[in-house]
Amino acid sequence: MTLICLMPVLVFAQFTDDFSDGNFSSNPPWMGNTEKFQINEDFILQLNDSDAGDVKLFTASNKATNCEWRFWIKLAFSPSANNNARVYLIADDEDYLNSGNAYYLQFGESGSDDAMELFRQDAGESISICRGEEGIISSSFELGVKVIRDENGLWQICADENGGENYKFQAEGSDSKFTNSSYFGISCKYTSSNSSKFYFDNFYCGDIYIDEEPPQLLSINVLNDSSLNLVFDEVLEITSVENTNNYKLINENEHPVSAILDAESETEVKLIFNSHFISGETNSLSVENIRDISGNSMQKQEFDFMYFLAQPFDLLINEIMADPSPVVNLPEYEYLEIYNSLPFAVNLQDWVLQIGASEKTFENIEIDANGYLIVAKEEVAEEFSEYGRFYGFSSFSLPNGGQDLKLISREGDLIYGISYEGDWYNDEEKMYGGWSLEMINHNNICSAKENFTASNSLDGGTPGSQNSVNSHIIFYPAPIKLEMLDNNKIQIYFNQAMDSLSATDKSNYGLQGETSSAFTTYFSGFKPDKLILTFEDEFEKQKVYYLILKKGLQNCSGLEMHRDTSIAFGIAEISEPGDIVINEILFNPLGDGVDFVELYNNSFKIFDFSQLQLASVRNSPPNPPDTSYYDISTESEMFMPGTYMCLTSSPQMVKSQYYSSNPMGFIKMESFPSFSNEEGVALLINENNVLLDSLYYNEDMHFPLLNYVDG
Repeated sequence: MTLICLMPVLVFAQFTDDFSDGNFSSNPPWMGNTEKFQINEDFILQLNDSDAGDVKLFTASNKATNCEWRFWIKLAFSPSANNNARVYLIADDEDYLNSGNAYYLQFGESGSDDAMELFRQDAGESISICRGEEGIISSSFELGVKVIRDENGLWQICADENGGENYKFQAEGSDSKFTNSSYFGISCKYTSSNSSKFYFDNFYCGDIYIDEEPPQLLSINVLNDSSLNLVFDEVLEITSVENTNNYKLINENEHPVSAILDAESETEVKLIFNSHFISGETNSLSVENIRDISGNSMQKQEFDFMYFLAQPFDLLINEIMADPSPVVNLPEYEYLEIYNSLPFAVNLQDWVLQIGASEKTFENIEIDANGYLIVAKEEVAEEFSEYGRFYGFSSFSLPNGGQDLKLISREGDLIYGISYEGDWYNDEEKMYGGWSLEMINHNNICSAKENFTASNSLDGGTPGSQNSVNSHIIFYPAPIKLEMLDNNKIQIYFNQAMDSLSATDKSNYGLQGETSSAFTTYFSGFKPDKLILTFEDEFEKQKVYYLILKKGLQNCSGLEMHRDTSIAFGIAEISEPGDIVINEILFNPLGDGVDFVELYNNSFKIFDFSQLQLASVRNSPPNPPDTSYYDISTESEMFMPGTYMCLTSSPQMVKSQYYSSNPMGFIKMESFPSFSNEEGVALLINENNVLLDSLYYNEDMHFPLLNYVDG
């Protein structure tokens, strides 16, 4: 049963203190163990000791009957008999801890069912008057507390377990023995480990507040296509709340089939309708005759809301700051930015942000139409407040690369997902920290790597605003790689997520110069950028095949390939000496450039780079030569007859310093040999540890008329 925490008013002098003046020495002055307390940076009264103790703080107060006390209290630990707080509402002696007559609320006791309890202190002896809900303060807590006493000695205790002022009844009892007071005070009993974990604020002692304001509807949250959750500003009276005639869906002229008051908060109401809302359509709800626990009734009002069933790419992960150090000019914290591409606001209540295996659920937060939301850890909200709307999780961490990011709707649908890598920056310097990855064009919804690049902002990123690299450029779908999985099976890698219907349409593929061959198509591991073709007949060795991909292939948004494309492939063989030669080497790069080694397939065979190693030999007499071996590729990469391939740690850097007529002829090696700038040896080895080619180089081998050989 919910009781009304209010009594008739009788006016007396009163006091309040929210410590917004930064002290407790005036307005009003507090006395006692003042050296053991402080006003912290949040303007909250806080215990500030380092040893165990039993201390008090008090101020003058003569309120004793027909009055109300309110305050906020937080104990950041589980209270006990040795670690507890008291709030003395009435005391006739400033030594109220040891003597005198008083009434106090106790917060903490032995056992595990701690409750607020009101005591009368009679010449030092404590007598219980009433006791609140068992277990409400059995662990660390934050409470808003309200106590009322009438002229006949009836006490009522109410509390808000969220620390606010939506008070709910806790207990009541009668005691009228003491009717005079001189002081209001607090006491803290603690061990050294809890000597700074007591907090107090918003003290009020004075007239009983009479609530004459009707409840206000704060928000309407759409739960699904037939349910709403209404949030009010105060505790509600259940009979009026659960009368379905007090609500009407205006569009359908329909009352809900049920209205249920949330038993825990008593400020929220769930409505369920028979009809189904239409996604993206504005609806109106009329609400009337809803009463608070003081009997105030709200007049009829109408409120608009919209049901929205998110579709893929409605919301996008628009910016990623995975490595904020060294700082350029932004707060030194990781963040993501989410962009709402829709012309109306979207509430992310119960949406999930998945970072790798970690799932983080949003609470009530809205993104404006065509707006941005900065997402990071909650403790850095102030640092990002100047940049735009912010949402914080208790923990938040982004690896520098190789991580899946997914945005999942409350219905469990994947709305957007990417797996970003360090080489997405397209800038060797920016990829090492301080710069964000920004999306280039929101319309390239099917693109991943090609649609992201390092920020051009002088701040290092653009959280909460349009990206610095924003462009209208459109990236067409295209194949970027073909891999042989078996003698009759190939896997095609696309630069974008592809449309499943066109990707599995056999008319979009063909083998040049071959008679028709039966095959099946399907996405690899449900990845829309990887397609597997399985042929009925096996491919022949030492034969180059050409797969034709037709222009009709479409990406996930229906954009066709720019042109028909041909990709050469075949069955890889074991390489032999002379099949592959080291054709070019850069061992002394220019400036911040990197080394590279170019290979030439000097045969009619096809090879797989995952079966080859590049090595360097370091000579440091009198020590024996030291040879270091490095895998060229961890994935299958075909090396076709008569073609060139450049091996390097950074294809991007090499291509920025040298023109290449074949920008696809590069392999990025995760680990690259170290080549001396003066002289050294490069080796190429096959899977059987057979030396295919070797090159001894010396800086004197450069063209003799060059004055400068770097690069």
